[in-house]
Amino acid sequence: MNKELIENIGILVGAGFTVSYMVANFFTGYLNEKSNRNVNNVSSLNELEEIILKEKVNFNIPKNIKIIKGERPEGSPSGIRMKEKNVYEIYINPSEANRISVRHELFHLKDGHVGRTFSRNESLNDLFSNLYYTFYAEPKTVLYCWKTLKKELMK
Repeated sequence: MNKELIENIGILVGAGFTVSYMVANFFTGYLNEKSNRNVNNVSSLNELEEIILKEKVNFNIPKNIKIIKGERPEGSPSGIRMKEKNVYEIYINPSEANRISVRHELFHLKDGHVGRTFSRNESLNDLFSNLYYTFYAEPKTVLYCWKTLKKELMK
């Protein structure tokens, strides 16, 4: 193959990934926004902690796994990360502090999305983690939460 053809294929593949990434982010963002609009935010930290405990039971997350509430600045996205073995830190943005956001983050934990390693090479691991999160983990989680919210609203 000539060099120009290879470069054009690379550009097309890169453009395809970029468009796919943008569509995936738009889709998951749209569904997240739609989900969060239909539920009330919590009024206190105690209420948020109660929701975390109830959702942990609903997901059958083993009792030996601790979930602690972390702090992030206002405007930071919600998230969950492994702090150490069997200890996870959950961050809930105060403007998104509701049952759906907690359920969303705990689904990531229950479905094995948290703390996943793809390669010993840090750059490759970051690349594969971002692809996995964008095209698999986040859309799956958003769809799960949207379906459960829809069921609850239909009752």
